[in-house]
Amino acid sequence: SAAAAADRASLLPRLLGAYTVTPADGPATHWLVMANTFGARPGGAVRVRRCYDLKGSTAGRKTRPKPGTLKDMDARDDAAALACFDGDAARETVRRLAVDSEALMELGLLDYSLLVGVCDAKVNPGPLAPLRTIAGWPRRRVAAWAFKRRAAARGVRALASKRDRKTFLVVGLIDVLQPWTLAKRLEFACRGAIRGWRAISAVP
Repeated sequence: SAAAAADRASLLPRLLGAYTVTPADGPATHWLVMANTFGARPGGAVRVRRCYDLKGSTAGRKTRPKPGTLKDMDARDDAAALACFDGDAARETVRRLAVDSEALMELGLLDYSLLVGVCDAKVNPGPLAPLRTIAGWPRRRVAAWAFKRRAAARGVRALASKRDRKTFLVVGLIDVLQPWTLAKRLEFACRGAIRGWRAISAVP
């Protein structure tokens, strides 16, 4: 497990720091700072067009027609848009997820998510719009290349989209610190009995 967490190829979140904040008039709170899965910022060169939070379950896992982060059933509807151009890279990502999931299982952690973003590199209009090339390369391609090059440091993979070569898929694991507590055992027993044991995400 420790080896999997330390592996640069791992899709587990990268922990950047742990802090305790103790206010003068209240209880201490503890914070973990993690790397941003997408590494994008408002107004930056990379845009997240759609975002999916996937748990491999179906109960309550649909967002549309409401706005917000999409879920498993929405991803099933969008399967063609989530196909990868490079089959070998996709299979290696699935293999890596299996290794990371095994490490989380050994640690007694569950109910985590695979975060998938459909991203592209954008070029903002403005007075510098004519300067859209860097050494003859379109700025869009340079921005996408730089983003993908830094992906491993954030614990994510950037995969070329099969449908549109201008877009790419960014995948990484999130919410990995939930232990198998009494509350989760009760959720498994009660919600599983109502919605189906294979339809829920809180499973041992």
